[in-house]
Amino acid sequence: MPDRIAELPRDPDDLLRRTLIPGPADQRIAISAREFAAWPGRAGLHYRPAEPAELGAAWDHGGVDSVANSSSTTLFRFRDDAAALAFGATWHDTLSTAAHPVAAPEGLPQARCAERRAGSAPALTRCYVSYRRYGAFVSGAEPGGVRQQAAAQYALLANAQ
Repeated sequence: MPDRIAELPRDPDDLLRRTLIPGPADQRIAISAREFAAWPGRAGLHYRPAEPAELGAAWDHGGVDSVANSSSTTLFRFRDDAAALAFGATWHDTLSTAAHPVAAPEGLPQARCAERRAGSAPALTRCYVSYRRYGAFVSGAEPGGVRQQAAAQYALLANAQ
């Protein structure tokens, strides 16, 4: 029933409150479904990695049942703690040849970060952090800022329980 779409809950699994919204204090929160939204159940399959195959398998085995996105942060809810950790390890172990590991935030032993260059564009840094059954990617062009965002995302997850 298209006339009832507006009545659907925006964040049925309460993931957006656990998702970092990066940016300066005066930044406006995007209301676009591409930049600030949550997808429960099968809708989250749009975020399933297709390559490498090992990462797709870690997603499938991990039982991801909900995904949230806020600009450069993507949060996943896995079946359990071990699945969230395994997904991060698989991502890090299967980095493309265009990427290389970089320092993760201090004090977060299970955090993993990598930098990837694509042609003449600035390098992209991405970190993965997990807390309990949640895992998140934060990305950006400035490695130090991305590490700070990763630590902030971890704190959000740890304090949102």
